[in-house]
Amino acid sequence: MEVRVSKIAGGPTSLAFARRELGSSRLVASSGPQSSRGVALDHLRGFVADGMVAPARDHHVFVVCLADSPHLVQSRSGAVYEGPARAGEISVMPAGLESKWDGALPDHVRIAVTPGDLAELASEIGIRQQTHAVSNNFRLDDPFLFHAAKIWSAELALAPHPTRHLILESITGILTAHILRTYTDSIVTVSHRPVTPSSGAMNRALEFIHQHPGVTLRLSDLAAVSGLSRFYFSRTFTREVGMSPTRYVERTRIDEAKRLLRRGRYLDR
Repeated sequence: MEVRVSKIAGGPTSLAFARRELGSSRLVASSGPQSSRGVALDHLRGFVADGMVAPARDHHVFVVCLADSPHLVQSRSGAVYEGPARAGEISVMPAGLESKWDGALPDHVRIAVTPGDLAELASEIGIRQQTHAVSNNFRLDDPFLFHAAKIWSAELALAPHPTRHLILESITGILTAHILRTYTDSIVTVSHRPVTPSSGAMNRALEFIHQHPGVTLRLSDLAAVSGLSRFYFSRTFTREVGMSPTRYVERTRIDEAKRLLRRGRYLDR
């Protein structure tokens, strides 16, 4: 199957546009519009790219090869790589760069993350970054990224389970932290000033949990109520309350179910 994609005029394109551009026929699995921390993952079937042009994006893209390819050509920013691709190799396409592909692109997982999400994570953990650049790279080995992508893909191949969203959110959080640590070309200084969490934010979340004992609350719901990012909310909640938000919600539901059973009622699920 040959794929021809015309160059799109204009500024950097969004993740939603990039997904529409690729189409759904090659999509094996997807994290949806966005997952934890704004990281998005797509598992795509291999195809023959005959002069495929990927317009400049507003997000960084990490292409993780899941299989071998005998011949692949990539060109970005005036540089060209031509040769084989091996399973486990990573290709890095920084935001703002157009990329051209020829040859056999194997099955792969595409990881997308915006510079803004990397900057937000850096700020939350006390790192002040002057730059957030990610360097262009055609072919590198990163076992950490490769295995994380495989675990993510394997999880989506399993039968759905209530714990799935916890596993996927954990993987995407780990991926964001790994990309920040490994791929950003940054000048960083660590702030040693303690970050004082907002007790009001935690109180709002706790009140919301107790007001909705019959609702299955997700981490994103509670973070939105608190006004904090998911990553920072989860870490702060666990530190202040002594257990994770998910565990606290489950315990609250169990306590409420016991109370209603004693009164001869049951908790709607």
